[in-house]
Amino acid sequence: MRKVKDSSHILLILVSIVLLAANVFLIVQNFQLKKTVEQSKLFTTEEGYKFTDLKFKGLDGSEETINLSDGRHKTLFLVFNTSCQYCVQQYPYWKAITENLDSTTWRILAITSEENYDKIKAHLEEHKLDTVKVACIRREEMQKSRMMYTPMTLVVDIDGEVKKVWAGLQKNINLGNF
Repeated sequence: MRKVKDSSHILLILVSIVLLAANVFLIVQNFQLKKTVEQSKLFTTEEGYKFTDLKFKGLDGSEETINLSDGRHKTLFLVFNTSCQYCVQQYPYWKAITENLDSTTWRILAITSEENYDKIKAHLEEHKLDTVKVACIRREEMQKSRMMYTPMTLVVDIDGEVKKVWAGLQKNINLGNF
């Protein structure tokens, strides 16, 4: 009888050790996930971020500056990279949105940190998004503005404040409230 009791105690201790180890594993995994989420925020502009002027190069290499807080135009940013497979999947949705925006109240900028203007132009033509103005921004400026995640869609109001951010592939972007 004593041997059975000892065996059940040992079994109970083993089960407790397994449960304790599983909990420790889940705690470590939770910390790693939290760290990953926090790191991804470093690449995504957040609502409330304030833009003023945006300096960039056009596809012809000319330097331009746009005042994003001009009090007249809302701005739609389409952040992309020619090597981003999710961007290519996003293009039809962006095209549908851009075709329906009123150009008197909206300005649309396709933003990239790439500098090969011919490659960018050919890429956008191939994917039928070549009617959108392209802003080639220095990588450092994109990092500072947290626009490194692609694809990313941002709405900036007439005062230069980011009102909405859609990071990643998005099929249902609704600009009706802006």
